[in-house]
Amino acid sequence: MRRLARELLSLKGRTAVYPHSIADVDALAGALVVRDVLKKRGIRASVHLVDTANRQARSVMEALRIPLPSVLPATDVDNIILVDVSNPDLLAGLQLEGKRVVAIDHHFHSHHVGGYVHVERGAASTCEAIFLLAKEMNVQLNPKQSALLLAGILSDTAFFAGANAATFPIVAELLKTADYAKTAAFVREEPDLSQKIAVLKAMQRAEFEKAGNGIVAWSNAGSFELGAALALTDAGADFAFVANPKEGRISGAKRASAKGNIGKIMEKAGRSFAGSGGGHEAVGGCRGKPEKTAAALAECLRLSKLLLLPNSKIY
Repeated sequence: MRRLARELLSLKGRTAVYPHSIADVDALAGALVVRDVLKKRGIRASVHLVDTANRQARSVMEALRIPLPSVLPATDVDNIILVDVSNPDLLAGLQLEGKRVVAIDHHFHSHHVGGYVHVERGAASTCEAIFLLAKEMNVQLNPKQSALLLAGILSDTAFFAGANAATFPIVAELLKTADYAKTAAFVREEPDLSQKIAVLKAMQRAEFEKAGNGIVAWSNAGSFELGAALALTDAGADFAFVANPKEGRISGAKRASAKGNIGKIMEKAGRSFAGSGGGHEAVGGCRGKPEKTAAALAECLRLSKLLLLPNSKIY
């Protein structure tokens, strides 16, 4: 964290902060707080989107009365700070060439952007890393900044289902100025009708297979693939993968009791996709050429079945 602080404090010129493509709460909230922390230390920066933000992130911004950042190419900046992303394939074509790049992430990736990459591997969310960064840079967070980081943590850990021992001391610190009940209320997302229909149709089409003492399930969907994968794990699957063949992407999830790392599975499946992948221990995704969706899904199933066998190792 000390090296990251030094890298950021040494930035000169125009600086833009970007979350990943289709920014989620963890990415967008973290980007906004990074900008504010830098401002407190005398470095001006602006936050922009590479394309859009997801529905939950937009809802959080609205609840906190924060304008949604604009989409802006990086043509007129000297420095780019990436938040919750270090893989260039997740930046919707954002041009990094000729820029000084600093990336702050917590995901597993083997393919990183050039520049300085800080991956907080023990963190369950990037907002936890941003909290530690603010502390390292001696910046005290105000209530709105604390609420942003808390929202990012709640979203990315699925209300602590994916949290670890390092998460809770940070949350305790944030709750000195953030209101848990209010923050949780606007992070908790009630699925709309289209999401409910998409998930239920994916469950109708689902197939499953027993492997070792566990179950691997898979299906197809035209949208909300991660929601469908999570629904399949809630229904009893140890690993679940939902593909969108038209868009060339797959989302995966696993039960907390299942061994292995979905992010690592998706990294390997991304190669079969002629694309890329990654994620967290419990959820992740990969994307690539639509015509290679079946091959990438087969790799996800192969690796997860191996993990369910006794004494198996795939990494």
